[in-house]
Amino acid sequence: MPVKSTPLPFLANEELRDQLIAIGTPVTASKSEVLFRRGDAGRGVFVVVDGKVLLTAGEGPLAVHRVCRAGCILGLPATMRERPYSLTAECMQTTTLAHVSGADFHELLRKNPLHALQVVHMLADEVGTLRRAAFKTKIPAAVKKAAVKAAARKPCKK
Repeated sequence: MPVKSTPLPFLANEELRDQLIAIGTPVTASKSEVLFRRGDAGRGVFVVVDGKVLLTAGEGPLAVHRVCRAGCILGLPATMRERPYSLTAECMQTTTLAHVSGADFHELLRKNPLHALQVVHMLADEVGTLRRAAFKTKIPAAVKKAAVKAAARKPCKK
């Protein structure tokens, strides 16, 4: 499976990364071990300490793959929104991580507004990256038409 090279998603600065590792539970995952699957209930973030994790969104020819290395925070959108994971995270090799529960993660952000601001920046960077990728992707007309119809049936909630 080809893995597209893109900027590292959710790459934390050294101070945030170190604080998350300090409050997290150490985890060693083997090659091919799945940390979470799309749709699994969120149970916090994972900080990659050493190793590589493949993030996958979607399936088949429209699937998007990204490789995360040391310093990346996995499960950030799900944890911030208290929703299920939207991606699948699979270790590409033996990987060392720190798992931080959602409650502990939110408490850290409440106590340190600069970390909270960095998380906002990481999420904004990811939105920008995904938008650029979406504009470059050639989506079949039938898929676009179906998406527009679905959006029209589901108005935004206030």
